[in-house]
Amino acid sequence: MGIILPLLIIILSSYLLWKSCADFDRNSKIIGTKLTHGVRGATINAIGSSLPEFFTSFFFLIILQDVSGFSSGLSTILGSAIFNILLIPAVVLYILIKNDHNLLINKKLIIRDAGILLVSQLFLLYLMQDGTISLIDSTVLFIIYIGYLLVLSRGGLFDKSEDKKIYKERRRRSWNKILLSVFKISIWCLFLVYSCEILFTGRFPSYLSFLNFEGGFGFENIMFVALIFAAAASSVPDLFISALDAKSGDVDDSLSNPIASNLFDICIAFGVPLFIYSLFHGEISFDENTAVFEDIYSLILIMIGITISFLLSILLSNRYTMYHVVFFILLFLGFIISVFHLDVVFNYISSFFY
Repeated sequence: MGIILPLLIIILSSYLLWKSCADFDRNSKIIGTKLTHGVRGATINAIGSSLPEFFTSFFFLIILQDVSGFSSGLSTILGSAIFNILLIPAVVLYILIKNDHNLLINKKLIIRDAGILLVSQLFLLYLMQDGTISLIDSTVLFIIYIGYLLVLSRGGLFDKSEDKKIYKERRRRSWNKILLSVFKISIWCLFLVYSCEILFTGRFPSYLSFLNFEGGFGFENIMFVALIFAAAASSVPDLFISALDAKSGDVDDSLSNPIASNLFDICIAFGVPLFIYSLFHGEISFDENTAVFEDIYSLILIMIGITISFLLSILLSNRYTMYHVVFFILLFLGFIISVFHLDVVFNYISSFFY
């Protein structure tokens, strides 16, 4: 029962996150009625589906603090990023192919979103080089996202549609519902973080101490619990939002959402909590946590390699096919295998470069 209870809470939190993000998505589409296709998926949809990652990384940093909080929050972001850029496009493309929707690749949109995403990932790798994370690092992540918004604005953010009176009242009600959804999402993420901590330590609050179990879940570091459980739970909203867009035939939004979500996750969902933490507690140092540093470094490199593979597989084609679906699933399986052999990955990378 000790292990089962936090697992059940994680599953329940995932379901509640999906429902709350679905409410956010429905109302955000009313707010973003005038936004052009592709832009809506890259902004409002991406923000709504990334709120779980934001609150999860925030609570990890606040509750665990220092290296443990940093590594757990970033592991959630990295695990979610792999899920977003491989499994979600695989599901989306399968739906589009099955329903005979337009399968022409909008390479300009993919280059725009995935290109800036790659920039953010490379900077994340760079800021890890000296083993310390500072306030300036988190500020630069935020600036990268601002730059992305400026790039979006060049192509035109809004459609020229009429601003009817009836929509003004609907938008006002939608804002209230969005705020309620954000509050709910924060609560479910708090449960998610505490459940991950219980899985790692095996220790419940004092009033539930009779449920304690020895040795936790068997992982050496809580970042692995976050990488598997928190990342999967927080990625569920991205999957359903993109799947709904795909069923309606909205190709651009269904594919720009998961890619732009990754950018939002790194620059905002992780960058902002990191900025807040660094502002009050100073920089984070890996001096006494070499093993954690090596694992995080390896994960970032794997994420960059997968992003490049994803980008090339699309740019070398003119249409989406089932080959893309199979390729993305195989890449995800490769990622799962590598997670359990990060020490081998790091040693191989070290020998290759040094």
